[in-house]
Amino acid sequence: MLRRMAWAAVFVGTMLSLPARASDAESAPEALLPAESVLYLRFDGMAGQRTAYAKTILAELVDDQFGPLIEDLTRRIGDALGPGLLSERLLEGVEPQQLLSLQVALKQLPRLFECLDQNGAALGVEVISTTPPRFQATLVLPQGGEPENRSAIFGGLRLVATLSEADLVEAKHGDRSLLVFDAREPVKFAAWQEGPHVVVTFGTEDVEHTLALARGERPILTSNATFAALDGFNGYPSIGRGFFDLERVAALASAAFPPVADALEQVGLRDLRNVRFHLGFEDRLVRTTLLLEAPEQRRGLLALLAPPSALDPAQLPPLPPDAGFVAATAIELGGTYDALVASFDGVWKVFAPFDESPLPAALDEMKRVLGVDLRHDVLATLDSPVVTFSSPGEGPFSFGLAIRTKDPERLAKSLETVARSLGASFGGVVEVRTREYAGVSVNSIRFTEGVPFLPSYAIHQGWLVAGIYPQTVQGFVYRMQEEVPSGRTPGRWELPEIAKSSIADALQGREGSRLTGLSVNDPRPGAKAILAIAPFFVQAVTQFSGGTDFDISLVPNAHTVIEALHESVTVVIDDGKTIRYEGYAAFPLPLPPAGLEMYTPFLLFGILGFGF
Repeated sequence: MLRRMAWAAVFVGTMLSLPARASDAESAPEALLPAESVLYLRFDGMAGQRTAYAKTILAELVDDQFGPLIEDLTRRIGDALGPGLLSERLLEGVEPQQLLSLQVALKQLPRLFECLDQNGAALGVEVISTTPPRFQATLVLPQGGEPENRSAIFGGLRLVATLSEADLVEAKHGDRSLLVFDAREPVKFAAWQEGPHVVVTFGTEDVEHTLALARGERPILTSNATFAALDGFNGYPSIGRGFFDLERVAALASAAFPPVADALEQVGLRDLRNVRFHLGFEDRLVRTTLLLEAPEQRRGLLALLAPPSALDPAQLPPLPPDAGFVAATAIELGGTYDALVASFDGVWKVFAPFDESPLPAALDEMKRVLGVDLRHDVLATLDSPVVTFSSPGEGPFSFGLAIRTKDPERLAKSLETVARSLGASFGGVVEVRTREYAGVSVNSIRFTEGVPFLPSYAIHQGWLVAGIYPQTVQGFVYRMQEEVPSGRTPGRWELPEIAKSSIADALQGREGSRLTGLSVNDPRPGAKAILAIAPFFVQAVTQFSGGTDFDISLVPNAHTVIEALHESVTVVIDDGKTIRYEGYAAFPLPLPPAGLEMYTPFLLFGILGFGF
């Protein structure tokens, strides 16, 4: 059960269950959620997904490799939390009956987590008005009405009330028994059993607002068109899904403050409709899909999501062979600049129609400081793709940027002017140094105080490359050589097979779609570094802090973990109506860890030293 809790932690806040079919509408959790929901999240629970989950790399890691460690840590946390919390409340003078209730609630936590793991949850958030603010968030816990589940859920609510020092009282509403937080108006909190489910509401409305849904007096979520679009998804068997209704949010904001509608029109976002997302398992991978529904004619900021050309992965520049993170997009920076400037001016005219926009003066000042026109002398010389990458072998906080150029000579002259202008404008604080590397001029911007970075750039063979340190630029120049003086061929990053297959899968059966973005994230270097140092760190803390004994053998061997992992890929495609972000991951991570692994020893030793 604790391993299931660990799985749930990986996906907390991600996406939450399968939409109900029409025949199940009356008993489905969605029958208790309003059609006007601006946010909907549903998590199916794992009851029907055990077989699919067991095949994934995630299950292999969480259950097999890290399972014993998770079990032990969870037990230790539980052992420490329970007595500590009870002792704290005892010292505060809590009555024995409340203390007993708290103790019972703590013992029921495992059952609560098991209920969530098995049956999932559904959440709908409704914004009724903005002036005055009125909203209602409704959480439905499927099968929560079963005696053991109900006891665990209500025990968890009592625990929350105790920890937040709020009064939780029982109340009656018709034939329903409610638990109600005695909170200050206008926010209200209530929980009760509705059919086979448990319903928890939080917001400005009374429970009658939600009960009207159960009686069929208000439209329910299954009648929502965006919800129906979720039901039509057939990419892979999904365990979670949801949507965010951008069109409704825009309408509410415009109703509250009419100029918002004009502002959205000016920036090209008024016709943006909704964002939908899905989560599931496919073969050995965790799959995610995010769909942004947008009109065919995209203007302003929305046009930035539709690059004028497709991305060709074969045209990427030579990247470091140990690159842990690579992202490429077909975006055109000159058009991005134009859209941003036009959007700012448009919004300014809406909200300050009688005041002159400060942007022209700011751009003139930027031109004076830089010595060039950023749009016409720099951005106009750049092309797509725009590529970012990270490599632990190319310096701390490794980050590189490579952009194909249309006019390298003009760009070089413009950047030389910028370098001279910065030196003249910030004399004594900023200076530009140029060093030759393999016959290429590498320019570095040095800050004489307060900044530990040395931003550097070069233009070479039709590419502008930049990095936080010159090593990133030097590595790019080195890899551009077909053969170095020693006779070796420089090592280069290659598009992994999973990226190739992911691109093909994302485009399959979608005529008219084109690839506009790609990211590849390799978690293995970071995992290897952390797991390699973990035994020493944990053992040192245990020995020197006088803490309880910890079985160091529960930390898995680094090789057994990294051999199960491979790169995670996100593919962006556009068919003119919907922009799709398709994710293919062995182990989903919110942020790319590339480059952080080289700091692991310093971080761990720092924590160790701080502790002693």
